[in-house]
Amino acid sequence: MTALMPTDGRAVQLPAVPDDLHRLISIATPQRFAGRGGDESGFVLAAQAVRPTDAQRDQARSLLAAYRAAEPVDGRRVRDWMVALNAAVANPHDAKAFAARLAAFGPVLAGYPAAVFSETALHDAMRTFEFFPSVAKLTALLDRQAAPIRAVIAGLEAIADSEPPAAAEPEWQPATEEAKAAVAARCAEVRRQTAAHEAEERLAAPAVTPWQAALRRASAPVATEAERRRADQEARAIAARQLAALGVTVPDAVERERVA
Repeated sequence: MTALMPTDGRAVQLPAVPDDLHRLISIATPQRFAGRGGDESGFVLAAQAVRPTDAQRDQARSLLAAYRAAEPVDGRRVRDWMVALNAAVANPHDAKAFAARLAAFGPVLAGYPAAVFSETALHDAMRTFEFFPSVAKLTALLDRQAAPIRAVIAGLEAIADSEPPAAAEPEWQPATEEAKAAVAARCAEVRRQTAAHEAEERLAAPAVTPWQAALRRASAPVATEAERRRADQEARAIAARQLAALGVTVPDAVERERVA
């Protein structure tokens, strides 16, 4: 636990964050790095999604609740902190002027975490300001003090609200002999059903006469010229036999003309 002591002697207790969560927080929150010319010339690493474990997510929720419980600041803490700062500057305000200044500062300072108003921040302000600071200058100093606390809170929120880790893919295992036998039996059954279905279709199909079969062979696109001639002659012979069976004779001259 980190104790931050305000001027009234009451400590704001912030729980210590484990190293593994600190690493996740640094990933889950933007990181600004100042360049040689100051913050404006530096660069920022964007926040990234994190994948904590269930234990880390639960720990982050617990820490977040503790940080939020210690976050609200009361008017007495701000007043005592400001009184000490007023006593340390070269131009301290009298009671009336100080009350007016505190009334003006109060709404702005109320937005900071209580842990910001610590002895460390007070000593920093005393060393920084020779005269009592304006709101702009004081909030710039407090922003630097609050930044690490706010970063931890934002990081804990990101960890607490993150998606649970995806289930691990099961390792590949070779098929057992029983599984292979089951697949083979299923394939055999499919082949049997397919053969039975094809047999039923053949029985249901209309019969094809030899003459029709010969004509189909003659008109097949893959047939050669010789194959088409043989199929045509076969079809003519079948037709002649059928006509003869009916007592119809085709004259030889007509037949030769048709063949030519």
